[in-house]
Amino acid sequence: EGDVEFGQQVEIGKRWIQWEKSDPLVLKEDEPAAFKSRVVYVYKQALMALRFLPEIWFDAAEFCLLDGMESEGNEFLKQGIDANPESCLLAFKLADRLEITSESEQDPIKRGAKVREPYDRLLDALYELIAKARTREAQDVARLEATFANANAERQSAPNSDEDDEQNDSKARESVKNAQIEAVRNAHAMQIGILSRTISFAWIALMRAMRRIQGKGKPGEMPGSRQIFADARKRGRITSDVYIASALIEYHCYKDPAATKIFERGAKLFPEDENFALEYLKHLIDINDITSELSKS
Repeated sequence: EGDVEFGQQVEIGKRWIQWEKSDPLVLKEDEPAAFKSRVVYVYKQALMALRFLPEIWFDAAEFCLLDGMESEGNEFLKQGIDANPESCLLAFKLADRLEITSESEQDPIKRGAKVREPYDRLLDALYELIAKARTREAQDVARLEATFANANAERQSAPNSDEDDEQNDSKARESVKNAQIEAVRNAHAMQIGILSRTISFAWIALMRAMRRIQGKGKPGEMPGSRQIFADARKRGRITSDVYIASALIEYHCYKDPAATKIFERGAKLFPEDENFALEYLKHLIDINDITSELSKS
């Protein structure tokens, strides 16, 4: 409900922004400050109605940052993330900005902690969405159970009919109930699967960022990419993509034999994942391993 109207509002907002950017008053060359302020004003007006559309926040921040308005751009990013904490687009953009602007920080631990903040906030929001999806699934299943239970109670209180017909009706109702419950669970499983993949790619982005800042890390000294991989595994809800990314970082960046161990571990956790098996085989070919159990199979 309201989706059509919202789509129309999005189109109006985008057209208005594009019109102002086309510089109809010819201010861009002679009065650049006035031109920029007009565009920023239009973005702010559009965002009053499109607060929950991350791409508008991103475009507004990008416009400001490219035109030397750093404080305004950072403010758009901050407010956008406040409104859309589950947006990978905005979180990754802010993390990228922090990574670039913190290059003068000599302590990689402090720099890594600062860059990690947007990722942690994003992951918290995504994990919360999974928890909510699980709660809604339980509520939907309970609602179906209650509906069918009430229907059965009403039928039992009605005058008795043929016993065989009643048994057949009962089996039919039970079959319908189970089918509906299965459909509900499948729908929620699909949603949770999408969230799990999103969470996994957020962990991968964080892992790569920490590798650039802190390297692979050392136990007790430097967190690095290995600590992020450990955190991802501990928190759960990740797909095989995280194992693949970690293993490839270990191999391509450090030629570390830990890459093969990560693949071996992943093969036990995701035995039916075709994409993981393919990446594992590619790795075995790269290291010229023809004796692995996977290559034998």
